[in-house]
Amino acid sequence: LPHTMALLPSAALQPGLACALGQQRACPASARSCRQRYGGHERMCAVAAVAALCGKVRVATRPGLTRPTRRRVYGETQSRSPAQEYPPQALHPHLFDPSKVQDWLQPGVLEALAPWRSSGDVSLVDLALLPEVRVEAPGVVSFGLLRPEICRQLLCEAKNFANETDFPVEMPNSMNKDGLILNDIGLRPCFTMLTRRYLSGIAARLFGSDEVRADMLGEGAELGTDNWGGDTLSDHYTFLTRYTAGGDRSLAMHVDEGDITFNVGLSDKGSFEGGDLAFCGMYGQPAYRKHHSTYRHEIGRCVIHAGKRRHGVLELQSGERASLHRRVQREVRGLRRWPTAFARGRRRSGPDVPLSGA
Repeated sequence: LPHTMALLPSAALQPGLACALGQQRACPASARSCRQRYGGHERMCAVAAVAALCGKVRVATRPGLTRPTRRRVYGETQSRSPAQEYPPQALHPHLFDPSKVQDWLQPGVLEALAPWRSSGDVSLVDLALLPEVRVEAPGVVSFGLLRPEICRQLLCEAKNFANETDFPVEMPNSMNKDGLILNDIGLRPCFTMLTRRYLSGIAARLFGSDEVRADMLGEGAELGTDNWGGDTLSDHYTFLTRYTAGGDRSLAMHVDEGDITFNVGLSDKGSFEGGDLAFCGMYGQPAYRKHHSTYRHEIGRCVIHAGKRRHGVLELQSGERASLHRRVQREVRGLRRWPTAFARGRRRSGPDVPLSGA
């Protein structure tokens, strides 16, 4: 333990680690934060210390690092930047050019967004014109978004970065082990452009304020969506995940950190079996754990839903399934991200309803 401590700057320690190891003098703010969080309870401080220490050891023993862990350890001392160094050696340089993002989209998407882009009035976005758009379940909508060739190139680029470069590969989140944060390899400007010029219009019509949000899909199905800040998006977290027989095979039911999630299939039809998305209710609601629908990924097709809708990935049977995830945040955060009812609902929720149930 002293040897491990010597490798880490006190300012980077977790609050619990600093408090439990008597670092009040070296890091008083961290110790004070721990006492406030755990009420000075020594056992809780020790638990936090062990958790933090495990996070530090993980950095030295695993090539796949979570973003918070890597930032704490490397901090400002990390000199190499994949976002700057990788694009010149990319297999598909055009993917890193923001001016060519429009070429990623299926033609029907541009047609649906044309009235908004020419007038500035987002209420003119015609959702019914999106390619093969359909309501999968109340609050869950899917449509054709990216060209299949773009999907294949993005997947190929991710594999090239992970297998042919010496950059560290971070795990995209705490649940997926096999994937890549696309923002960090130089694609952030392109995905920012995609959000601002195209996806924000769709998000506003589906999850925006009452003034711009649509209630129906044309003359057909009711959308069943709500206001999750779709017309005030300001940031995004974009990453890729893979499900294989030798890696991640499924994903437990969960809710996302972002306000709205775009999930795009990247794998060709017939290249995998299983691995379907299962959707349940909204977090904190009575039907939170009740299975509503199952969605099968198609290459280039996007499924969009509120981040607080419970969902997961069923077990992959064979092949490889990859998907692109975009979690977008509203400009004013915290308004409805975790309402009090949602926070109370977690502990009161009962057992899961089997996924075969209605």
